[in-house]
Amino acid sequence: MIKKKQMKFQANILIVFLLIFSLFACNNKYESVISKKKMTDIIVDMNLLEGSLYTSGIFRPEQQQKRAYYLSIFDKYDVTEEQFDKSMEWYAQKPKELEAIYEQANTVLKEMDQQLAEKEETEKANQPATEE
Repeated sequence: MIKKKQMKFQANILIVFLLIFSLFACNNKYESVISKKKMTDIIVDMNLLEGSLYTSGIFRPEQQQKRAYYLSIFDKYDVTEEQFDKSMEWYAQKPKELEAIYEQANTVLKEMDQQLAEKEETEKANQPATEE
């Protein structure tokens, strides 16, 4: 009877140990999750890149060229493509956080658009009138 209790106790200890180990193993998988702020900045730059390619008439750049553009964004923020992909995986499991990142990126892009429109309006107002 005592041996059964002892074996059950050891089995429970083993299960607890395995659970704790698996939790740490899962956390290590996403150890280098990119911060919300940095993810927002990266997504803003990616949207600017896509917009630039579209407005410049390069609708379908070669995949290798487009990848090089994205890699330069990753370099700018000192992250790897793998870190970005794993971070997107992690945030995808937390939809509210991912939505907040995209909402913030959208806000930043709208602010940039408004600043550009104001600058263009100011430049237009400061141009000397031309006589016809």
